[in-house]
Amino acid sequence: MNKLKMLYRQTVDVAEKISSSTGKAKLFIIIDILICVIKYQSSPNNYYNFGFYNMNSRHRKTYTTYALSEKIQKKYNNEKYIKIFYDKYLFYKRFKDYYGRDCIKTNDLTVDKLKDFAKGQSKLIYKPLMGGEGKGIEVFNITEDNIESVYNKIKTMQSGVVETWIEQHKDITDNFTNAVAPLRIVTIYKNGKCHFLISMITFGFNTEISNAMQNCIFAYVDIKTGKIYTDGCDIELKIYKTHPQTGAAFKGFQIPYWEETLEMLKKASALIPEIGYIGWDVAITNNGPLIIEGNNDPGYALYQLSALSKDSKGTREIYKEFL
Repeated sequence: MNKLKMLYRQTVDVAEKISSSTGKAKLFIIIDILICVIKYQSSPNNYYNFGFYNMNSRHRKTYTTYALSEKIQKKYNNEKYIKIFYDKYLFYKRFKDYYGRDCIKTNDLTVDKLKDFAKGQSKLIYKPLMGGEGKGIEVFNITEDNIESVYNKIKTMQSGVVETWIEQHKDITDNFTNAVAPLRIVTIYKNGKCHFLISMITFGFNTEISNAMQNCIFAYVDIKTGKIYTDGCDIELKIYKTHPQTGAAFKGFQIPYWEETLEMLKKASALIPEIGYIGWDVAITNNGPLIIEGNNDPGYALYQLSALSKDSKGTREIYKEFL
């Protein structure tokens, strides 16, 4: 019953939002949302974000919806191994060869350990041990005089990890600020082979942390070439042809070290074949790519937004062979 109440509330909220912006009858939209829930196993938010209210059934059936994403996760990801992707320190230990930076846990941290860890560093980054969407992350500027205060601050936080700062590739920094712009590359490991599905990149502005769910800008990347092929877009579906701070165009930018990135992920995806469906967050440095983290729930909606989707077409065809 609670699920039905939640579905009803979400349906009404979405219908009101669409009705106010389009002038379409609210009742008609409610009925259409419920039809899509049954026919395409979509959620009310899918209906809004994908722009289903402006599509016919031919376009709607091309989309990867909530239920389909859940189905793929259950098929390829063994729950016994998921903890490795939830726990940032376990993930670091398993994927250390592709991490490209140092990492320590905060549980047994002492001020002397932090001093040794911070030698030669201008910044450190703290992350909660569990969690996602950039929540709880904090960046610390490091000087000889403030290391003890940084230590005292970290010890008041929940259990987590401290990592050395990632120095991003010059080409990305020069065009889109020095906030690390993570690539999200979704892969499926099947029959001993890594398959690349889709990719996007997220840019920050007026922030040191870039996360698509934290008021940043994302754009789609061609999985074959590593070139951005769309404008930028934020979570409110506002389009940006250029970066608000630098004026650099998003579309056409070539991600450095693209082939090296794909080769790295081929090797990384084979380490835990029991988790076959992964959204890898990757940073590009002047020395090549490194893995920020891996997500056993890679998401599906941000790759199909109506504002960026080409010809109102979703990603279902890409996933089709893996169902």
